[in-house]
Amino acid sequence: MTQVVYFVASHVNPPQVVRLVRALRSGGPASRVVINHAFRVSHLDAGALAHIDRVHFLEPQRSPAWGDFSMTRMVLEALDWISQRFDPDWVVYLSGQDYPIRPLPEIEEFLATTSYDGFVAGRRIDRASEADRELVERYCYRYRALPRLPGGAYLPRLVREAGIQIRHAWNRLQPLVKVRAWDDRLRLGLPVRRLPVGDRPLYKGSAWWTLSRRAVAYLRRFLAEHPAVVRHYARTFAAGESFWATILRNAETLRICDDNYRYIRWIEGHAHPEILTLADLEPMRISGKHFARKFDMTREPRLLDCVDRLIGCARGPSP
Repeated sequence: MTQVVYFVASHVNPPQVVRLVRALRSGGPASRVVINHAFRVSHLDAGALAHIDRVHFLEPQRSPAWGDFSMTRMVLEALDWISQRFDPDWVVYLSGQDYPIRPLPEIEEFLATTSYDGFVAGRRIDRASEADRELVERYCYRYRALPRLPGGAYLPRLVREAGIQIRHAWNRLQPLVKVRAWDDRLRLGLPVRRLPVGDRPLYKGSAWWTLSRRAVAYLRRFLAEHPAVVRHYARTFAAGESFWATILRNAETLRICDDNYRYIRWIEGHAHPEILTLADLEPMRISGKHFARKFDMTREPRLLDCVDRLIGCARGPSP
């Protein structure tokens, strides 16, 4: 029997997280759900999940910051925890705003019979291409944070937007020192002469993936043997959008599919996916994907009811 661990990193809308966990446990009896919830953002009542078996909370929970390596480090720690305790056949990494759009038994049967070792979406970064200049700035430079300015998070919008334009102009005009801002801090980056992955290509991909036991073992072994890779990515921007794909897509001993089986709707130029609506229901149904994001049941309350009917997941009482 295939054992799948669904690792959920959540931070908002606790009732929706409870609903997601209920849906994930509609699969095989051997599978589990492991949760890392950012309690500093919202409170998730563990009692609301007490009646669902094989659900676990990471202790202590991490509260990573967007754009920072803390998100990737949290997932690495979770992989170690999951591997040491359960050694599952597969690990599926989800956010609290994801939801299955295929029946869970069907997803788990797919994983039990696939010839792939993992599902990691990504494309090569062309370091010489002007079109990939932004990605080169992210992953071929190492950044250090300047001291946080008092009240910097609350600067008027016009001032912030002017600062963004100045930063983009500065970064275009010269190649030596790049300027970025994330987690309400200004950071300066210097180019790296030789990347720790050597001549292997860098990838830009999705931070959300599905990995077999073999792929997880490879990843943990690779990082133990190449600690410089972690040190490098720890000082890059949005590391998770390159870290996983670069390591796993370069693994000659693994068969990695360039599809993470996620339905996501983007608008060009936006940093985050769009919130899904009822208009996405049919495209999701015919997509062939396993999961979709982002759902927000406070903004589109009927959509998850429709998805539950689609995947054959009985809708229990609201938590």
